[in-house]
Amino acid sequence: MMRQKKYCLIMIFIAVVAATLLRVPRLNIRPMHTDEAVHAVKFGQLLEENDYRYDRNEYHGPTLNYFTLIAAKLSSVGDLASSTEATLRIVPVFFGVLLVLMFIPAARGLGFWVAAFASVLVAVSPAMVFYSRYYIQESLLVCF
Repeated sequence: MMRQKKYCLIMIFIAVVAATLLRVPRLNIRPMHTDEAVHAVKFGQLLEENDYRYDRNEYHGPTLNYFTLIAAKLSSVGDLASSTEATLRIVPVFFGVLLVLMFIPAARGLGFWVAAFASVLVAVSPAMVFYSRYYIQESLLVCF
């Protein structure tokens, strides 16, 4: 049993490395999509004016903006104009990689091998990789 846990944890660790390698590189090369730009403008208001107003008809809440604020502060970004696509997109990347780790606490209920294979599938899934590199709320929502 302990050997099985060990191999599954190694497999999940490899999945985390794969997820990171698939999500992090070249975040700046693609122009911002309209959906991303709308979120970026809302984030810019929070960053520059310390103001965030939630509109329940149009947005999923403040989590993306406030987590991006952490990334901006760590990158010494003071305004939206000096931020990059990578500064913004690193937040969904982080939660996309974190999602791969979420199977560790579920392993006891799912089974260790099921959790390990699920981690690998989430790590390399084209849809999960795409949306984890996209400055929108969905990666955060799935993770939460």
